[in-house]
Amino acid sequence: MSADKVPISGADRARLQRAALERLLAKEQLGGGARTIPSRKEGSRAPASYSQELLWLLDQSTPDLSAYNGPVARRLRGAVDSAALERALALLVARHEALRTTFHPGTEGPTQSVEPVVDFRLARDDLSGLAGSAREDALAARMAAEARRRFDLQKDLLLRATLYTLGDSESVLQLVSHHIVMDGWSLGVLFRELSALYAALRSGGSTELPALPISFGDYAAWQRDSATGAAVSAHLTFWRGVLSGELPVLELPTDRPRPMTQGFAGNTARRVIAPAIIEELKRLAQAQGSSLYMVLVAAYQSLLHRWRGQDDIIVGSPAAGRPVRETEGLVGYFNNPLLIRSRFEDDPSFAALLASVRESCLGAYEHQALPFELLVMELQKSQRPSHAPLFRAVLTMQETHAKDLELPGISISAMPIEHGSVKFDLTLLTSEHEDGLHFDLEYRTDLFEAATADRFLGHLATLLAAVAADPSQRISSLPLLTPAEHSQQAAWNDTARELGAPATMAAMITAAANGRIGQVAVQSGAVSLGWDDLMTRAAQLSHQLQSVRVGPEQTVGLCADRSVDLIVGMVGILLSGAAYVPLLPDQPTARLKQQLDASGAKWIVTLAAHRGLLPDGASIICLDTDAAMLAEGPRTPPPCRATPESLAYVLVTSGSPGVPKGVGCLVYTYTSPRDGLLCRMPASELKK
Repeated sequence: MSADKVPISGADRARLQRAALERLLAKEQLGGGARTIPSRKEGSRAPASYSQELLWLLDQSTPDLSAYNGPVARRLRGAVDSAALERALALLVARHEALRTTFHPGTEGPTQSVEPVVDFRLARDDLSGLAGSAREDALAARMAAEARRRFDLQKDLLLRATLYTLGDSESVLQLVSHHIVMDGWSLGVLFRELSALYAALRSGGSTELPALPISFGDYAAWQRDSATGAAVSAHLTFWRGVLSGELPVLELPTDRPRPMTQGFAGNTARRVIAPAIIEELKRLAQAQGSSLYMVLVAAYQSLLHRWRGQDDIIVGSPAAGRPVRETEGLVGYFNNPLLIRSRFEDDPSFAALLASVRESCLGAYEHQALPFELLVMELQKSQRPSHAPLFRAVLTMQETHAKDLELPGISISAMPIEHGSVKFDLTLLTSEHEDGLHFDLEYRTDLFEAATADRFLGHLATLLAAVAADPSQRISSLPLLTPAEHSQQAAWNDTARELGAPATMAAMITAAANGRIGQVAVQSGAVSLGWDDLMTRAAQLSHQLQSVRVGPEQTVGLCADRSVDLIVGMVGILLSGAAYVPLLPDQPTARLKQQLDASGAKWIVTLAAHRGLLPDGASIICLDTDAAMLAEGPRTPPPCRATPESLAYVLVTSGSPGVPKGVGCLVYTYTSPRDGLLCRMPASELKK
């Protein structure tokens, strides 16, 4: 049976799922299996967690950094009690220490300072005086500016709220927090509790919420104290295995050169995948004993592999990072990036890749308790290339069933905010909705154009539809192009043209000259030659060549610098029916003789300045010193006995393997000169 086939029986699938569940339930935490986090001493200052320390260092080293601002907005339709909303937010800030925390340098790293009481205010911005598109444009601009406004981690309250009034019964609530105190899970906690507090304040009910067993500071202190011993060693051993060997650095083809320093300016491209495709992908996931998330990881990595041609791909994916139950109701920054690494050397089928991704994900979940920052430090300690943060592409599957904001009597809908900042080269945010799977691709604008991001999502949609239809396809054979790109490619490849009857090059030049009397035919720097003069001089040369019995299938050397004389010689030889042999005047005489011998040329058309360089024995016509003799010939071309199958010119090989050889070339048709010019040459003499 092919290794690419990954059949799983019902019994095997159940066994694998039970084993995975048991591993996840029994996983060893950093605290040696401890399930309770002790409260720190009252009044003691907690250290920053490992994740917070990384953001602190980044903030200190990057002025005006706003990429780690987390803006969210909800459009509210209905009468909002702004006083109750402000009071509910103030109660939340009082409840969660993380929202009253500032960060300060310490002897062993940054520390958290929690303000016991803060005066939280809901900012208000009345836009009701504007109407229509002007109001929406002003709203978008102000929300974007607020989203980008930098936090001072040592001074500012790290949660801001603004209520934009659009009319009597329409407003927008915008919350902006710093990632150092708020993650995606925390937003669900905040919305759930804000909904309950607002409803209680409006109805006169109790605003008492269940007491929090610990604070985020307790967790941070516990994490620091627990990051030693056998548990950490076991996690490190696993991740060392995942990251063994040369670590890949994703170098996607970019629209602009990669800057020397990390850029954070960004934008977002969006696309929706139809529900029917999603159902097929879910069936594929179920058949493979995996999940939709794992299918998306495999597809994302496959597309990165195809775009880059890189056989080793690491993608980052955040985990909730809440190791014990006491942390589930806290607002704080718990996210811990997991690394999913896949290899494509053997060009696996998508089904085989999905099986590998499934095992990688299960292993990563089992060992997610190790702080990512400890892993980076371990790699640096071992002096192995880490290229921190080890990945440039991220995939996040957002929980759409998490608690959203609910206010009594008010219809609420989410609003996107384009705040122009990103953290990585590419971040794919996925979320499932009734109308399908939503993809938001955040991309660095100093690397990628908007059209490139749109094309990436189009290719991902095509790839997902293909694997939903047939997951046994090899990764290399999965289609990527969208229908529009197929049409564009077909148009590019439709090069069929009516060329007409075959004609000689001489005939085509003669036809091009007709009707162009007075127009410039050849231009070389400041020197130009009209069509009438060109054809007259070329005709006189052709008559002279025919008078010495030069004709079809015979060759004539052409030795001249790049000039109008060079073109006169070329056209004159062609009009005689013979083929020309280009000879460079700066070549040694011996080399010129080899070329003449190899091509069989007995006559040479040249200029007096080059006559002394030519080998003995050749018959020579000089365009300049023989001009008087040439001028005695007719001014119109003679009959040309050449056919479309006759030689047009002969190139002589370098002779590096031995004796130089002449290569004959046929020219069947000739495109009419563009803009009336047969040839344009630079002012400087180019030699090739």
